[in-house]
Amino acid sequence: MSVIRILFITFIMMSHQVTAQNTVLKNTHKGNIFYMNGAYKDAVTSYEKAIEAAPFDFKSTYNLGNAFFKLKKYDKALEKYESVIDRGETRIDNAMIHHNIGNCYMMKSEFKAAIDAYKTSLRLNPFDEATRYNLAYAMLKQKEKEQQQEKNNQNKNQDQDQKDQKDQNENKENQDNKDNKDNQQDKSDKNNEDGDQKDKNQENNNQKDSDGDQNKEEKDESGQPKPQPNKLSKEQAKRILEAAAKQEKEIQDKKDQKIKIGTGKPQAKKDW
Repeated sequence: MSVIRILFITFIMMSHQVTAQNTVLKNTHKGNIFYMNGAYKDAVTSYEKAIEAAPFDFKSTYNLGNAFFKLKKYDKALEKYESVIDRGETRIDNAMIHHNIGNCYMMKSEFKAAIDAYKTSLRLNPFDEATRYNLAYAMLKQKEKEQQQEKNNQNKNQDQDQKDQKDQNENKENQDNKDNKDNQQDKSDKNNEDGDQKDKNQENNNQKDSDGDQNKEEKDESGQPKPQPNKLSKEQAKRILEAAAKQEKEIQDKKDQKIKIGTGKPQAKKDW
């Protein structure tokens, strides 16, 4: 009885395995047909059904990665390729996996990672010319990328230098404006001080004029009041001029006498 049960269970398991294998083969085959006809989305659907029946099937998983690559879903393609690394039946299979991983990194512009993948592929299959070509191309793109980065850094440094120079010029201009403003303020303060002093002097003069107006009129030697400014009469002006002329004449006569004695040549006299 126990032997029959064991045989029955074994038969059931083998039947499931055969069924699963048939499902894998069927869907993988359908996926390949879709793939060759460019129907990559349908190919993805078929390959995923095959993987559901056999999660560790190498061919369906690898082919699913290829379909994702054609759809430009490079991260998903990488995920599938990396899940079957070193699970190929031969070294050539494993070399193909690393080759395709390198292609994904190339499409993502991650050239260093692509270089590493191609080198691994060539170690497994040194005679693969396509991988060798891709490696050389990846190294060229990496060099160009580094040169561009260096150029960008130089431009960035140059822009920073220009910005620093601009900031320095602006700071200098602001300082100059501040100095000019301070100088103008000092000049304005000085002008205000001069104006205050002038007003003070004017106030003192006005005070003196006021004191003079309040005092009694002073008298000259003859007992007559002295004339005040702007109060001269014509007679007073005449007398002043006559006295000044007389004084000038006396002085001139004295000079003439000295000149006559000294040179014998009289000089012309100027009357008032």
